[in-house]
Amino acid sequence: MYRVATLIVDLDDVPKSSLMPGISPSGQKYLTIDAQVHISMQSVLEFYVTVEGKKYGALTAKFE
Repeated sequence: MYRVATLIVDLDDVPKSSLMPGISPSGQKYLTIDAQVHISMQSVLEFYVTVEGKKYGALTAKFE
């Protein structure tokens, strides 16, 4: 196995209601999100992210 690309995702557009709060064992608060990265290989290679079935944010792929 080897690295082909690094994906960088900007999820600033995701609504706050999609974020789920949590607390670590040490008491630190954090937010999580259920996001899916999609890869489409047709005439071009396309990457995109969905949250609750809707495309959000900007995804940049840096190829190795």
